[in-house]
Amino acid sequence: MIANTAPARPLFFATLHNMLRSFHWLAAATVVLSLTGCGTGGSQRPAASDPASIGGVALPDAAQDYNDLDMVLINRIKQTALLEGSLAASSLYMTLSLEQPVDPGTAAIIDSHLAWLEGRLAEADTQLDTAAALLGPDHPVVINERIRRRAVTGQWLQASQLIYHHRVRGQSMPNPDSSVLWASLLHVDDQALRRASTSPGDTEWREWLELNLAYRAGKAAVSMWFEKHPGHPAASDPPANLRAWLTAPQPQRIAVLLPLSGRLEAAGKAVYEGVLEAFFEAYPDPRNRPQLFAVDTEGYADTLTAYRDAEARQADIVIGPLTKTDAALLRDTPTRSLPIIALNRPESTTERRPSNWISLSLAPEDEARQLAQIAFGNGQRRALIIQPSSDWGGRMEAALSQRWRELGGTLVEKLILQAEPSESEQISEAVGAFESEARIKAFEDAFDAPVEARPRRRQDFDVVFLLAPDAAIARRLRPLLVYHYAADVPVYASSAVANNDNGSQNRDLNELVVLEIPALSSGAKISQGFRLKALGKDAVQLVDHWSQLSSIDSTFLRADTGILSVTQSGNIERELIPAIFEGGSLKPLALP
Repeated sequence: MIANTAPARPLFFATLHNMLRSFHWLAAATVVLSLTGCGTGGSQRPAASDPASIGGVALPDAAQDYNDLDMVLINRIKQTALLEGSLAASSLYMTLSLEQPVDPGTAAIIDSHLAWLEGRLAEADTQLDTAAALLGPDHPVVINERIRRRAVTGQWLQASQLIYHHRVRGQSMPNPDSSVLWASLLHVDDQALRRASTSPGDTEWREWLELNLAYRAGKAAVSMWFEKHPGHPAASDPPANLRAWLTAPQPQRIAVLLPLSGRLEAAGKAVYEGVLEAFFEAYPDPRNRPQLFAVDTEGYADTLTAYRDAEARQADIVIGPLTKTDAALLRDTPTRSLPIIALNRPESTTERRPSNWISLSLAPEDEARQLAQIAFGNGQRRALIIQPSSDWGGRMEAALSQRWRELGGTLVEKLILQAEPSESEQISEAVGAFESEARIKAFEDAFDAPVEARPRRRQDFDVVFLLAPDAAIARRLRPLLVYHYAADVPVYASSAVANNDNGSQNRDLNELVVLEIPALSSGAKISQGFRLKALGKDAVQLVDHWSQLSSIDSTFLRADTGILSVTQSGNIERELIPAIFEGGSLKPLALP
């Protein structure tokens, strides 16, 4: 994780609260009220709400009512912090606590929330420990908050342990939290999960881990687990509809609708290469292998006609089409009967999942939301966004900003790059170096002598989201941030800038944190064709998991394009792995 450099500040009750009590109440209240409404940054915030899920894992309801806590006050302070900033929330808290004393447990929870929302992660944990000492270590509000924070910071094994010990173990079945545990465990990498499964401790817990590992190995391994552990709770109430996956009939004919000629021929053939590779891996026995046939969508008047041809050829399931427009056309066609695994996400969304429909794609918006989550989990709270003036840049910024604000971050500046003036001038002005340089020059001109001063950037942001659409632009912009005195600020970018084609030029990207598909670990050469091939391979996996997907909306698979979660709209969202440029090479970041 990137270290949080947010300055420490005295705790609320140890400083400002006691100081204000020493003044005349009316004067103090006047000062405090004058601060209320001031945020920590310059941006407006949308309606406040904690994310209901992170990475396809349902999070505990943070707004539950507990008789031993003043939840009205806790939720009011938290909502104020999300809407107006932590300064406004602290000010309101001081005002209200002067009117009526706050019990120690409630005070500790509020202090923990405020520290968390300001990026002081260690202090937030300390205050939560204080709350646990006052309320009891198993108090639901403490446990729920620990789960949420472990999820946001990517500590999935720790989050899973909390879910198991406090919400699954010893509970009667069926238990919906067992599916939450299952989804959380799927975020833990194989090595960490294997280590935990062989460590001493709770037998039932270790068997949960063994089942998750078996699931990653395939149906035969899961069946063996069920035979070996018939008394385990998951044997009688399997999570994530595992029984449907195990017992689903194998399709006999699989149609693949792709553009295998024309303008998108290269993309279509890259996907089809992945389909073929995964198909023969999934069905190695030719005596028990479905028939696979390709339909070149470019050879038909439209994609619906191509789909009708697949129907006429008695396909059991369809992979494709590849474009957003064609995916939307099939999704919105009422008279279709075949299950469809579309390979792009339509622009419009639906509240309910259409019948026989799943959409798997390399949608960059998923990455934007994950970038926000990673930075927030690392303790950054005040963001500068740099984006191109394009539809792609606008969609990325919208997705990132929404998740950033949901989590509690502040957007202090958004730079949409224009043709004029130069990129250097635009970045200099955005980071505040331009004004600093101008002041120094004004002094030099006034006194006709050099001034021994170094320009400084503005100090109100602690993270930069560099939404560059390709590696060449990132290599141009990243050095400008260093040149204009922002070298100390963590910078995050999407997989659009990730490549391993030119190590010497990629040195300009050193310390840039990016996202990449898990297949990066195979050591293959990174390219868009490489990602499209992974998309085709994952589509074949979804054929195998189709029956399982019909009744879940959570994380369900670790695949080549990412950790996959299905949503209520039928879209599959991906979580990628974070990586960092070091010495011009892209290397996976160590997981917490």
